[in-house]
Amino acid sequence: MKRFKISSLLIFTSALLASASAGTAIASEKGKIVHDAEYYVVEAQNGERWAAEDKVIDQKLAELRKKHGRPPNIIHVMWDDTAFGDVGIPAIQKVRGLETPNINALAEEGIMFTRMVTEVGCTPSRAASATGRLAVRSGMYNIGMLLESHGMGGEEVTLAEVLSNVGYATAFHGKWHLGDIEESYPHNQGFDEAFFTGYNQILSLNTKIAEGANASIGLLEDMLPKDP
Repeated sequence: MKRFKISSLLIFTSALLASASAGTAIASEKGKIVHDAEYYVVEAQNGERWAAEDKVIDQKLAELRKKHGRPPNIIHVMWDDTAFGDVGIPAIQKVRGLETPNINALAEEGIMFTRMVTEVGCTPSRAASATGRLAVRSGMYNIGMLLESHGMGGEEVTLAEVLSNVGYATAFHGKWHLGDIEESYPHNQGFDEAFFTGYNQILSLNTKIAEGANASIGLLEDMLPKDP
């Protein structure tokens, strides 16, 4: 089977993500995934439109596979500290004095998941995006800090694993922030290639000056336990 490239900074949502959680989601006797209540509310409102859109997408994917001999590459970019509506929603941007025409164009040509929200914070949002499940389901609902000896369990099914099973080559580049135990690292969560940081810019604050200025309380290097 041909392998094709996905460069990813964490993935997207909807039905494909739901399939990623099949290994750990609560299932009925027939094996159907049982979702949280919000899903069924949105499905009732949009189910028929989703089904029609899925047919169009399947047709486009089939045409691309016929033309290029493989499915398209998938690139997912995720970043922190952006308020709801800062990008992609011009009406909200007007109130805040922001303009992002290029990203707004991407939103208009794609899909806006304005109701698909998770807990606020680096770790829970990344866990939800990687697994398709609310972060509380994987125990990743707190923002991970230094040397916590905790992380996303190896039994979680990630989108990288799902895509690998259908022939994609997967890569992760950037901020991971899903734990500091070996099984939680991206190269052990389905990614063939990974270049990542375990945390974020907090590491650069671990100095005596930062501690003295109350910028990094309790994170001074010689206060931390031994790094395993």
